[in-house]
Amino acid sequence: MAKNFTGENAINGAFGELTYKGEIIANIQTIEARITAERRPVRIAGTIRTAYKRVGVTGEGTFTVLRVSSEFMQTAIDLFDPLKPVLPANMTIKISDPDLGPSVGAEEEEITLENVKLWEIPFGFNVEDLISQTVQFTFEGAVLEQSITQPV
Repeated sequence: MAKNFTGENAINGAFGELTYKGEIIANIQTIEARITAERRPVRIAGTIRTAYKRVGVTGEGTFTVLRVSSEFMQTAIDLFDPLKPVLPANMTIKISDPDLGPSVGAEEEEITLENVKLWEIPFGFNVEDLISQTVQFTFEGAVLEQSITQPV
């Protein structure tokens, strides 16, 4: 816990961007990603206790993007094209809080999700609404590239 934590130090996640192959392709409105350990029960001999052994790890989630161009749709459609080679798709998620200044340290948190696969691309819109899309995805690894430091 930070020594001098105040309400102003809470990160509000004011900005998020989705980067693919080094290009920003979408403005993230919401994202939820989770890493889940798969486990198997192991009975402990001579007791009634059950322990668990990790046997795998999965990464999955959803994100919602606000459409500002057709670039995200084209990128997503390309991933489904059987005639185009599937390249490893890494996705960079960046959270930026403009209220945090240089005295706090890094102003951004950046996480790279590795080997991302999209499983469903929604189409459609409602007249008079901003167009957004919620997309399900899986990933095989995550790297914290940059972190927001605690207040001093």
